[in-house]
Amino acid sequence: MKALFLLLFTFPLLLAGQDSLAQHEAFSLLTQLHDTIVYHHPIGYEAGTREKMKSALERVKTELRAQFANQRGDSMAVPDFIYHASALQTVSGCGHLQLRPVLDTATLAAQRRHFRRMGVYPVGDGSRYVLADSVRTTANELLGRGTEVVLFEKEPIRSLVSRLSAFQGLNDLGYDRATHYKLGTSLWAYYQNYYGYRDSLQFTIVDPDTKEQRMVWMDTRVKFKQSKPLPKKERYKAYFNLRKSEDSSAWILAVRSFSGNAFEHVNEAKLFRETFRTIQESGIDKLILDLRGNGGGSLELANKFCRYLARQDYQFTEDMYSQTPTAPGIGLFNKMGYYLVGGVRKKGDHFEQPRKTRVFSPRKNAFGGDLVIIVNEQSFSATVMLAHVLKETGSATVIGAKTGGSRKYTYGGKIRGYLIGERIKFRVTIPNWRFEQYRSGEGTFTPDEIVLLDPESLRAGEDVRMERALEILGVKDSGGQVVR
Repeated sequence: MKALFLLLFTFPLLLAGQDSLAQHEAFSLLTQLHDTIVYHHPIGYEAGTREKMKSALERVKTELRAQFANQRGDSMAVPDFIYHASALQTVSGCGHLQLRPVLDTATLAAQRRHFRRMGVYPVGDGSRYVLADSVRTTANELLGRGTEVVLFEKEPIRSLVSRLSAFQGLNDLGYDRATHYKLGTSLWAYYQNYYGYRDSLQFTIVDPDTKEQRMVWMDTRVKFKQSKPLPKKERYKAYFNLRKSEDSSAWILAVRSFSGNAFEHVNEAKLFRETFRTIQESGIDKLILDLRGNGGGSLELANKFCRYLARQDYQFTEDMYSQTPTAPGIGLFNKMGYYLVGGVRKKGDHFEQPRKTRVFSPRKNAFGGDLVIIVNEQSFSATVMLAHVLKETGSATVIGAKTGGSRKYTYGGKIRGYLIGERIKFRVTIPNWRFEQYRSGEGTFTPDEIVLLDPESLRAGEDVRMERALEILGVKDSGGQVVR
């Protein structure tokens, strides 16, 4: 069965003339990938996981030998290799670990010429996919958000998204639905990066009116246009936005990132202080914190923010540990910065960051009202750590979707990209620190209440998760922009 699955995947790729790896290149690249991960990633210094990685390496080698023995020719398509190699990522349990081919200038140029977007969401139990946004077909028909898609370029959408999600991240402990959500929203780009760019894409939908399946085409030929940049002092608003609900009885604060780049041109300490002062002075004691699509970022920023919402003392992380060679920094000045600013200290055979594991107290002007947090499959890393702390301290009710962020260990720190391969280059991104979650548990972070997306509400332009958050707070309706 697996051989048939791989044949159906590989054959159209070969027909499309995709880059492929010769047999010796595939084995060499696999070994290089394994060695790079175990040298730079914290898991390489954990005896149990290191052995699991070694076993996974041998298992993948066996799979590659079987495929080469059962196919014509002496080469393997790049995405086929990534599919096999993703066993290493699954064993690591780390959603920050990602592997992608380095796109050449011709592919990037083709991408810019074929920039009409088309994405899908998994809905319900994940067995169905619907359009994430409206799409206009070549017949000038406007397909609405929420229209079900069953085939994409004649392949079942569910298996296609699953396969292309290999080694794409956001899936601590192998929780792949989070990756499926991430890849599905940019399906047009991921698919063509592997299969080659073309002037049109075809997919089969379920007609919302007749409930019958029919094939449609979408013209991809729209040139990428760089939007006019906002003034530097305004750029943070794309990631941090406070507004009132439609009836002005609750605040809604959307935070889309905790990365340093998002707050590069603003004093984040002042921004947080003034934001919560505005909330406090308004007399409104109901707040929705919208963390959907927030993939994390700086631990320090997330923790600064957390102090304005926590109701009791907490540790943002209980332990920070690393034996990796880059843990104390690279180069003299970088190491000095890690030591003086980051508080990195060597203890025996490993490094720690005691400043970040200490107990923190809520701010004196912390929000003390009713708080509901919304997360989705793309909430990850430091963002999940924040939601986890606020949930564990009884500071908030969390709703939305199960995330791909682990409740036990999160890997992070400085996430570096390492180039591997010879003729065809790949970039593997690897974190260098391990964080133990506050009051750690098993599995990935799950909200207090799961609110699933459904095609009908998406077609109606409804935001069921926001509506549920407002309902919990006793607020009538949301207004504002629909974000899922």
